[in-house]
Amino acid sequence: GAIRYTREAADHMHANRWEEKGRAIEAAIECLGELRKTLNASEDSEIVRQLDNTYSFLATKLTIGNTRKDISQLLQVADALSAIRTGWSELFDKLRAEGNLPAAREFSPLG
Repeated sequence: GAIRYTREAADHMHANRWEEKGRAIEAAIECLGELRKTLNASEDSEIVRQLDNTYSFLATKLTIGNTRKDISQLLQVADALSAIRTGWSELFDKLRAEGNLPAAREFSPLG
């Protein structure tokens, strides 16, 4: 969602649709907040700290891009989030191939 909303915000900014841009940026920032909430804060690990810092930084870049009307800031955020998503996807594919993660259809976070 954060990637989609960020790209939508850039499109709205380019077309001078300011109200829609604002809503899309707000939604993207909310998605980043949700990503931060999913981090296991009780686990004192470098990856948790780095992801928390990264998500916070990207939310700040969205705010800066919004206030400065700088599309390049928004596109940088979308690209960074895409790279993170690709990295997670590759990691899960590797773990699944090694038999260390169930197939998506076999996995249910609800049990």
